[in-house]
Amino acid sequence: MRRDELDTVVQWAAKECWNPGLCDAPCNYAADPDGFIIARIDGKPVGSISAVRYESGYGFMGFFIVLPEFRGRGIGRLLWKEALRRLEGRVIGLDGVMAMVSCYAKSGFVTHHVNARYRFVAAPAAVAPTVKRLSSLPLARILDYDRKHHPASRTAFLDQWVRIPGSHGFVSVTDNRVEGYGVVRPSENGWRIGPLFADNAAVAGNLLGALCGSVPSGESLFMDVPGCNAAATALAEKRGVERLFETARMYRGGTPALNWDGVFGVTSVELV
Repeated sequence: MRRDELDTVVQWAAKECWNPGLCDAPCNYAADPDGFIIARIDGKPVGSISAVRYESGYGFMGFFIVLPEFRGRGIGRLLWKEALRRLEGRVIGLDGVMAMVSCYAKSGFVTHHVNARYRFVAAPAAVAPTVKRLSSLPLARILDYDRKHHPASRTAFLDQWVRIPGSHGFVSVTDNRVEGYGVVRPSENGWRIGPLFADNAAVAGNLLGALCGSVPSGESLFMDVPGCNAAATALAEKRGVERLFETARMYRGGTPALNWDGVFGVTSVELV
């Protein structure tokens, strides 16, 4: 897939009501420029899938879309096989809609937990003294903290993600120790929060308040919350105004070592 074609695929994702960020494409492509696969008929893009390779033997699949008028022709099956071929020998993760879980299971994917998307409403909030703008710290310190909550380093991706136009990022620091960070970015509908990583629920709550207070009052913000973190679910139930839908985090080839207790909001269900 060419870089400009990923812009088209993100538009497809918006039509599927996935609500991607407005500037997600450059960040996603930076993670692995060879990790995005397009299907064409007579030069026309008709389907897509991502198969992004990270270090440490990890890979992630997403953006699995076939245009409605081209479904039922086996295009999805070809894309799926090519993505699996590209990630052969790796632990592979994906976030699938619930209707597709049984299909993914046939290819060896096992459900680890269910993510729930919550809607929040922006409102002014007092910012805790430990919370600072993300730009106040060198990227290297954010990368070190991020690595505790992701199966592999993602330097190229985060270098762009924390600088998405129109986005806001916050970090919580106590005694010069990073204890959490979060980013909110403009999306097709409202704003998307992700990631929201924190040492505990109190830190996560402070960061969530800062994120919700950083965008115009009354606007909607959305965050995907991992069901395997009870504290994250409790925070979302307390602060959120609506639980919208669910996706299943599934893995094939094993389960990566990951501190899910610190994941209060996943980075993105399209690529993580």
